[in-house]
Amino acid sequence: MNAKAISLFYNALSVNEYNRIIACETAKQIWDKLEITHEGSLQVKESKIDRLVHQFETFKMQEHESVVDMMTCFTHHKFIKVIRKNFSNIKLERHLYVCQNHRSQS
Repeated sequence: MNAKAISLFYNALSVNEYNRIIACETAKQIWDKLEITHEGSLQVKESKIDRLVHQFETFKMQEHESVVDMMTCFTHHKFIKVIRKNFSNIKLERHLYVCQNHRSQS
């Protein structure tokens, strides 16, 4: 089983990726190496999530933006993927409503 997994990695990866994992002896070592290379350590992941949550919480509709522009910006922002995993749709809708009302009161 381990040999098959290693073979799959060797055949699926680019030359650069292959060079990163060539010294690994098990499929688990290869997976761990690739995970840290592409996603970072657990501390790095948590830091990224914290930063993205902060960006979400401070997201505001700009003075010059229409509601459509704000929604486009919001749905294309990097934090939305992380936020969807951690917040309910109700919280997302509530935040957008607050953003819109904040601008209309200004």
